[in-house]
Amino acid sequence: MDLESFFRSEIEQMLIIASWIEEVKRLLQITGVSQVWRDGPPAWYFWIDTVPGVHELRLEDTFTRDSEGRELNTGLFAVKFYPFPHTEIFNHFSFEEQTFIQSSFFDDSNTPMFEYYTEIPDVLFKVAVIELTLDTENNQALFKLESLDRIRTRFKKETVLECKPFNKNRRFHGGETDRDVPGWDLGYSLYDRILGLYANYSKTHPYRIIMTRETGFEFEYNGKNRLLTSTTSDTELNVLAVVFTSGEKADQIKSDKLIDEEITDVKREVIFDRCFPCGHSHELNSQSLSGLPSLNHQWWHLAEANYKSKLASLCGCT
Repeated sequence: MDLESFFRSEIEQMLIIASWIEEVKRLLQITGVSQVWRDGPPAWYFWIDTVPGVHELRLEDTFTRDSEGRELNTGLFAVKFYPFPHTEIFNHFSFEEQTFIQSSFFDDSNTPMFEYYTEIPDVLFKVAVIELTLDTENNQALFKLESLDRIRTRFKKETVLECKPFNKNRRFHGGETDRDVPGWDLGYSLYDRILGLYANYSKTHPYRIIMTRETGFEFEYNGKNRLLTSTTSDTELNVLAVVFTSGEKADQIKSDKLIDEEITDVKREVIFDRCFPCGHSHELNSQSLSGLPSLNHQWWHLAEANYKSKLASLCGCT
């Protein structure tokens, strides 16, 4: 099986198993999931209760590497977010993104129409990256979320931006901001649910969690419609890595290079690094740290739960 098919199968198995059990969907606040039907790499839309938009998870790259005799398969997923119009978060997206959302390119589900999907520039709506590395032989997985706390685009000089499909343009003055999106928060809202889905599917629990941080950057138009990046002290680049493993494999992964690579970069400040060898999340109760997301106890609970489907058959007949 090629790697694209391998990761498609992994994600779909997570979703299929969860779809049989209403309690899992309720705990994760997932109100809907839909495969993106198109040619190319696999992708899925997620609707999450209380989240003011729709997430898209799309596989963008895959590779295999060997680590001490273990074959590790890695998939890199882009996280996109399509904000609902008339919400506060919508106003933080770019002129071009807002124009597309309010156009005929999007349907009533707030997702791109099938026939227009490839017409939307790929760089739009991206908020985070999720990396999934699987060691299927040892039933272990590493999930990493990476994003800026603010994904911001500024203009160094006066610039006119065009949205060519709709013959619209907007003039921005020097120093003005076009996009200022809370990438980390939007990415984490999907990452949280993906981890819950994986725990339920694999019946493994988080063994080690590391969060690192470094100085972030912003995007800047230089006046010639060229987009550059520049370091800025008021944004942060966060990475949250979570290793899942079953209890009998806990000792093996303790010094695994798969996770230790997260703390070798001298630019990164380690703000959280903890193991959970007992397979429970009670140690989180004593941890309070500014900037650390609310780690979800469901990641452990769903690994231990034994919910039964209320469907009488696989086709959904009752």
